[in-house]
Amino acid sequence: MQRKLNHSLFRQNNFLNLVETTSQQKVEMGLFKILDHASQNGLQVDMQDLFQRFTVDVTCKFLLGSDLNSLSVNLPEVPFALAIDDIEEVLLHRHVKPRSLWKLQNWLQVGLEKKATKAITTIDSFINQQISLKQELHRKRTVKGGAKEEGFDLVSNFMMDEVAAKCTSSEKSLETFLRDSVLSILIAGRDTSSTALTWFLWIVSTNPLVKSKIREELQVTFQMKEGDQWRFPSGQELNELIYLHASLCETLRLYPPVPFNHKASVKSDILPSGHRVNKETAILISMYAMGRMKEIWGADCCEFKPERWISEKGSILNIPSYKFNVFGAGPRTCLGKDLALREMKIAAAAIIWNYDLEIVKDHPVIAANSVILHMQHGLKVRVTKRCKF
Repeated sequence: MQRKLNHSLFRQNNFLNLVETTSQQKVEMGLFKILDHASQNGLQVDMQDLFQRFTVDVTCKFLLGSDLNSLSVNLPEVPFALAIDDIEEVLLHRHVKPRSLWKLQNWLQVGLEKKATKAITTIDSFINQQISLKQELHRKRTVKGGAKEEGFDLVSNFMMDEVAAKCTSSEKSLETFLRDSVLSILIAGRDTSSTALTWFLWIVSTNPLVKSKIREELQVTFQMKEGDQWRFPSGQELNELIYLHASLCETLRLYPPVPFNHKASVKSDILPSGHRVNKETAILISMYAMGRMKEIWGADCCEFKPERWISEKGSILNIPSYKFNVFGAGPRTCLGKDLALREMKIAAAAIIWNYDLEIVKDHPVIAANSVILHMQHGLKVRVTKRCKF
């Protein structure tokens, strides 16, 4: 039911417009100000941290109608976001530890399981507080005779949805339903896009040819000259950024934000390889490994090659989801796929056109111990604002 309601919401024009507008506002009033400040003062910035702040602010806006304002020059600490990082670290260890061991550690409240308990408390406190505020506003409007909602957000939409009300009354409380919905979308909205953008900028910053091609495409598509005032693209213009889209897909192929996943067989079966799988057998699927297999992507599978996504006619090739399954496949394909790509394009295009980023010398770029493919030490860069002619 949660997926059905989300699917309906993600197709509404006012929701799509909100996400696009909020992304643009956060780039202009958040990312630009921080990067300008860093450029003027010769400071290093962690792009991974900035992208996480960017995506969590955007996601909270369309989910809850509230702005965390975490993307400001003083970079305030966000306990909720830190708690998510802790949970993701714990989940990785639960994947590799015997179930009985981490269950015992959880019962004894030692090690990472103690950290998990604190993180869950922080996350629940934040989400429940936000939901309570929305419920109170909803009650006040109801008392006033159904006054029109100001703005638009997922939680308010669910509260007014009769289908959701009927569903939650029979299966679980509305509060629990909202909490689960908010948490799942917050984590997905924050981590996948921010992680992809981080790896993407690392690749672009170390590959001048790719950067040059993206800037050339922006210049042609937006009909801009070097030094022109930046303007945000329309939805149609975003669709015309073929090379940028291909570069993001190529980044996702090599550095999938969720590098592996578990699936369980509903019934016994035999795989095409001949391997027998018993009912309810847990199977680990590595999207990271699939993106680097010669059998799937060819002999140049480890090369960053955006051209592999572009047809001879200059359009994006339709790659089957079972081959490129970063967003899932079949009926369980990620509902936010198109939203995530639009959000990433808005941020990536703005940064690449307006700034030159140089990776700090000797900065280690390695993956963190997490179920999300974060960079363990972030992505530290020096920023130079491009000259205006």
